[in-house]
Amino acid sequence: MKKKQILWGICILNCLILLMGSIFVPRIISARQASEAASIPGLEYPLSMNTVSIELYGGTLEDIHASQDNILSGKIEVYGADGFKWYAGELERFKGRGNNSWYSPKKGYGITLSKAENLLSLGKARGFVLTPTYRDASLLNFKIAYDLAKEVDCQYAHSADYIELYINYEYLGVYLLTEQNEINKDRYDITNLEELTQAVNDEWLWNYPFANEMGVDVGREVEVKGYWLIENNPANITGGYLLELDQDGKVDKSPSRFRTERGTPVGLRDPSYASKEQVYYISDYFQDFEDALYAEDGYNEKGKYYLNYIDLDSFVKTWLMNELTMDTSVYSSQFIWKDSDAVGDGKLHAGCVWDMEHSFVETDRTRDYLKGTGFWGQLYRHPEFKERAYYIWMEKFLPAIQKLYGEPDAYHAWKINSIDTYVNHISVAAERNFERWPDSFIDNVDDRGLSSWEEEIDYVKRFIAERSAYMTVSLSAWQEGFQSLYQEEGTFWGVLPQTDEETGENIRIPYIPDHRIQQTANNIRELYSSVDREIR
Repeated sequence: MKKKQILWGICILNCLILLMGSIFVPRIISARQASEAASIPGLEYPLSMNTVSIELYGGTLEDIHASQDNILSGKIEVYGADGFKWYAGELERFKGRGNNSWYSPKKGYGITLSKAENLLSLGKARGFVLTPTYRDASLLNFKIAYDLAKEVDCQYAHSADYIELYINYEYLGVYLLTEQNEINKDRYDITNLEELTQAVNDEWLWNYPFANEMGVDVGREVEVKGYWLIENNPANITGGYLLELDQDGKVDKSPSRFRTERGTPVGLRDPSYASKEQVYYISDYFQDFEDALYAEDGYNEKGKYYLNYIDLDSFVKTWLMNELTMDTSVYSSQFIWKDSDAVGDGKLHAGCVWDMEHSFVETDRTRDYLKGTGFWGQLYRHPEFKERAYYIWMEKFLPAIQKLYGEPDAYHAWKINSIDTYVNHISVAAERNFERWPDSFIDNVDDRGLSSWEEEIDYVKRFIAERSAYMTVSLSAWQEGFQSLYQEEGTFWGVLPQTDEETGENIRIPYIPDHRIQQTANNIRELYSSVDREIR
């Protein structure tokens, strides 16, 4: 009996020790880590949000800015807003990244950790992106677009979270730490064709010779295919492929690439080092899809319908995201993926939302944006696409957009928040950011007559409400056979595919939306007028 009492006493004592440890140890650790954060030169403390501090080895930011080909190693530390050090480790690679954004004073960077880590719950990987938000005067556009894509269930929609960035103890402002576009079980969870190819070859894939094929486009010689003369292919080369639709002059950054017969430049993000057979396979597949897409009846010469090649919902959601945001870079950095036929559905999938720095800034919000010519315009010519776009807009997008106008609440990194919640979360850091980069605000609002960050926030609120109200009416007209719609002095005009014999222009007729649709649009528009809160 006495022995049992002793054992029970030991158990109780151990439990008390564990309990006391759980209460006091985190506080001790937190205090210690906060002290570490405060001791870093140049670090503003107390911190207002998650903070990343990077120290470069053997070079400076000026070396990185001299060329995107320049790479340095270093170390990285990630702190929470409370000063707790969440991560510390080695950086294998630090380099500059970006297309047009690279020419802004505040630049973007790509980082590669020495081993895969789950930084800020973005998913376990080695590669991450530091997105600069220089051309986003609200500091909201990227984050709202990313979170909205997740809210409407865009597959593989990226996670991103706000940070303040220090490099070599120099303050560089508000950034977004973002997932990198790559094949990875926590990114695009599809077959890794490059790994399979490497496994059946003795040499590193980039050590094989590069070759390209030239052709003629509008009277000029252009590259039509670029690939690597790799000796061996795995038995199945139907996937996975991660493609990036880009622009002339930018697609050349992709080690492997092709151009369609209509001149669409496509880079292979994965496999980066693709064999001739792989590039031929995916370019032929994409060409067959494009031929069907542009055909009047949707069928290519092989008798296959355009929907045989694509996952409809993923393309509809990506189309709706681009239509809503009216982002001006819609014809670059658009990602499409295809898994292996052995494990996937054998179709192209659109996603994810990526380069959104020019979102929510257009002044004319009552016109159709993607219903004209070009790749995205062709999709809306087909009846199934129109019908599905209307359904997904009403069922998925409108409920998500309503959440943007909700009451301020506690900020959640991985779900859509109200606009005021985002603003409250970043307001202290935003002030510091614009002190560091005053031209970031001035250069991006001067054509819209705005003079303060608060006015820019109001502009974004008004934009999303007005744009959503217009899209609700425009998308509801899918059964009327209009090529597009626009609004002028309160009247909706439907543009028909037929042309007027006298003027040679498309026929336009007034469109009166169903009263229920009009009321829905009015309700969405009123979301903005009902939001009149002071930014705290």
